[in-house]
Amino acid sequence: MIQSRLRIVTIGDETVGKTCLLSFLMGKNIPTTYRPTTYENFCVDRTICGHVVTFSLRDTAGRSSFDDFRSIVFGGTDVFLLCYSKDNRNSFSSLQEKWIREAKKSVHGAKMILVQTKSDISEEKSQVSDKEAEFLFYEEDLDGFVKTSAIKGEQSQNILELCSKLCALKKKWIPPIRRRQSKS
Repeated sequence: MIQSRLRIVTIGDETVGKTCLLSFLMGKNIPTTYRPTTYENFCVDRTICGHVVTFSLRDTAGRSSFDDFRSIVFGGTDVFLLCYSKDNRNSFSSLQEKWIREAKKSVHGAKMILVQTKSDISEEKSQVSDKEAEFLFYEEDLDGFVKTSAIKGEQSQNILELCSKLCALKKKWIPPIRRRQSKS
């Protein structure tokens, strides 16, 4: 069985749910109170499509006071999870104005997945429409878009599978397709 390692980094404003998402992916309890993150690194192994993948999950601080530190953490990133909260317009605006640019500038060739957190929030409380998110996804030529709820577990596990598939060819996990030779 082939084993690979992927470095996944969450970025976005503070309080959007990055830590809750990673806690869910790790199989840990979801935090019930907000505790600002400076930097956390977790590892989890998953078997995806017959391959053991070790995910190095990095939780970064959303506060601007950590801007310089964050760029150090970005080195070697395979996938950025660009997180915004469905109920926080400012977090979505920050993706457009700051986070996407910062990620693209820091690591050339890293995959980027737009992640809507708190998707379980009612439409009445939503501050960002799906159309706006889809427009950003296409406008920035991102590699994926996932709507998640760590509280309900909706689509959260699919993130690791999507990361694996996006990086599969880059990491050469999949053997090349061989053409059959015709018998002529």
